[in-house]
Order: sequence, then structure tokens, then C-alpha cells
Amino acid sequence: MWKNMGLTGKIIVAMVLGIILGLFINYSGLNAEGGFVSTYITNGFLAIIGKLFVNSLKMLVVPLVLISLICGVCGIGDIRLLGRIGTKTFLIYMMTTALAIATAIGLGLLFGIGKGMEVETEAAFEAKSAPPLLDVFANIVPSNPISAMANGDMLSIIFFAILIGISILMVGKPAKGLQTVK
Repeated sequence: MWKNMGLTGKIIVAMVLGIILGLFINYSGLNAEGGFVSTYITNGFLAIIGKLFVNSLKMLVVPLVLISLICGVCGIGDIRLLGRIGTKTFLIYMMTTALAIATAIGLGLLFGIGKGMEVETEAAFEAKSAPPLLDVFANIVPSNPISAMANGDMLSIIFFAILIGISILMVGKPAKGLQTVK
């Protein structure tokens, strides 16, 4: 049965087993503070595995975005279509983002999420002020694209990827090998 199951099914089975195991460990008292399970399994082995997993996901984001956008721009084929498609994509993105935010706020207000929660803490949080809009636009163009990729500056990476894709399209036939995987 396990061999014939697809990846999605395997992931769901693993998630359910993980939930059951986590509930068992917590409700049985095995995860008591300072105990073997808490010290060596939960905060040791599983913490390392979790950190490695999250770091591997972060490691893949920048190359995935860069290559996907370059291939997407090259896949359009005509630079004139890029502006029209880009404008439509931006408008659809803004509308779906606004709809998602409105839905989240509406559900939060409807169900009263967070009402009655009073958590006292000594920790203080001071949010950074938003950068001026002029700086945001100025930082879209990276002075060093490798540095932008290392720092995860996604807006700069997107701009750089689109420029690379447009450059490949403008070169034409000599850059045809960059557009397709052989």
C-alpha cells in the first residue's frame, strides 16, 4: 500500500502520525521539563532536524525565484507582451491580496479572535519604522545583485531576474541556448 501511495498521501499520513505522537508525548508527561525526552529528543534531535529543514527551505527560495522569473520572462517570448501581462498580473496580485486581508480581518472580527487574552510579559517590542517610499523605490535596483541574493532582498532579486530575462530575449538567437534546458 505504501509503495502505491502518492507523495501527497504519504505527507498526510506522516503529518497525522506526527500529530498523534506529539499528543501522546505531551499528554503522557514524557515531555516534562528537564526530562530525557524534553532535553534530548524534543529540544535536541527534533530541534536540529527542524532547523535543518527550515534552513534548506530558505536556501531554495532565492534560486527558485530567480530561475522561475527568468524562465517566465523568456517563456513569454515577446517583450511587448511582457508589459501587458505584467500589468495584469500586478493588478490581480493586488486584488487577491486585498481580498485575503479583508477576509482575514473580517473573520477575526466575526469570531472575536484574541478577545479576552491578557498575557503579561516583561518583554518589550519596538517595531522598526517603515522606510520612506523613495528609499523603497531606490532599493528596487540592486547595486550588487549577489549581495541582494545573499541578503534575501526579494524585490531586488525580482527586478534583476526580469532584467536578465529581458536581456536574453533582446539578444535573440545567440541566447537561445539559455532559454531552453537541453
